[in-house]
Amino acid sequence: EKICLEQNYSNLILAHHLNDQLEWFLMQLSRGAGLAEILGMQECEKRSNYTLLRPLLFMSKDEILSYLKENDIFYFQDESNENE
Repeated sequence: EKICLEQNYSNLILAHHLNDQLEWFLMQLSRGAGLAEILGMQECEKRSNYTLLRPLLFMSKDEILSYLKENDIFYFQDESNENE
């Protein structure tokens, strides 16, 4: 949010995928969260000054990695996800 406001971005594209959505669902379910929290991750989410976009939300991590490898596309692993 801070970057969007500072740079006046209207969209923020995130790389959340199906595995992230499942993890979120299970975490919220285990905490006894309500339906809105459990189903909280959406492909397109309007915020006050910008829109969050998650175009990979319905693709598994394996599908994404296979596509990148098959098409020789460079990518890097987010170090904060190393504990997966």
